[in-house]
Amino acid sequence: MYRILANESVQAFVNTRQGGNRSHVVVAVGEEDPGLMRHCCAKSLDLGCEVTLVLRAPGDDAMAVFFFAAGQEISFCGHGTLAALDWMARHAGLMGSRTLRCRTASVDGFAEADGLCGYYEEEGQFAALPTTAVLLDQVRSALGWGCEATDDFTLAIGGQSRLKLLVQVRDAGLLERVEINPDLRDHLCDQLQVTGFYLYSLEDAQAVLARHFPKAYGEAEDIATGNIAPTIARRHCSHWQGDRVGIFQGGSRCNQSHLILHTEDRGWWVSGHVLPASND
Repeated sequence: MYRILANESVQAFVNTRQGGNRSHVVVAVGEEDPGLMRHCCAKSLDLGCEVTLVLRAPGDDAMAVFFFAAGQEISFCGHGTLAALDWMARHAGLMGSRTLRCRTASVDGFAEADGLCGYYEEEGQFAALPTTAVLLDQVRSALGWGCEATDDFTLAIGGQSRLKLLVQVRDAGLLERVEINPDLRDHLCDQLQVTGFYLYSLEDAQAVLARHFPKAYGEAEDIATGNIAPTIARRHCSHWQGDRVGIFQGGSRCNQSHLILHTEDRGWWVSGHVLPASND
C-alpha cells in the first residue's frame, strides 16, 4: 500500500534562472509497490520527461529514490537526483549533505538554501575511437554537416553507465550547425553500442559548450547531461584553471543549462541550480 503526498515539476541545471532539464517529482509514503512503480512509469510517458519518486517509509523519515523515463525504471538520473535533493530541502527542511538510497547504489549529495544542489560521481571511461573515412562520413551525415567538417572533430567513446559517442569539435560554430538525422544517429548508436551523440567544444580555461542527442529521441535534444560531465571534465583537466569547470549545454547556442563541476579525489561534484516549474 502507498499514498501519494505530492507532485511537483522542477527545472534542474538552470542557466541564470532559465532553461534547465525538466524533472517531475512524485512523493509517496508506503512500501515499494508495483502499482506505484507503474504509476511513475506512466507519468514519465504522459509528461515526456524523467520522473523521480521519493518514497518515505511508513512511520520513518528514511527515504528511497527511484527514477523513471520513457515508461520504464532507469538506474540513475542526474537532474532527477537534483530534483529529489531540492524537494527534500524545500519541503522537508533537509539542507546540507546527505546520502540518497537509490535502486542500485547510494549517492552522496547536498542542497543549499539558494537552490544549488549537487551529487558526487566518479568519472567514466574515455577511449579514442579509431576513425575511418566511412565512420567520419556516417557521423557527418547524422549531424547534417558537410564535407568541410572533415578535420574539425575527433571521436571517442566514453561515460559511466551509459556510454556516449563523444564528438569534440575544434570550431564551436559547428555546434550551431547541427541538423540531426534521427535514423542515421540511431543506426550509428546501435553500431557503436552507445546511447547518444555528445558534442562538445572547449570554450576557454573554465568552460565547455555542449549538446547531446540521445538515441531514440527523434530530433529532440537532451538539455543537461550530468552523467557524462565528470568524464569530460577529467579528460581535459589539464586545460582548466583551478578545480572547477562549467558546462553550458543545450540548444544551438549551448545556453539552456549550466552544470558546475568541482573535483574531489577521483570523482566530481556535479551541481546546478533548481527552480520550480509548472505543476502537472
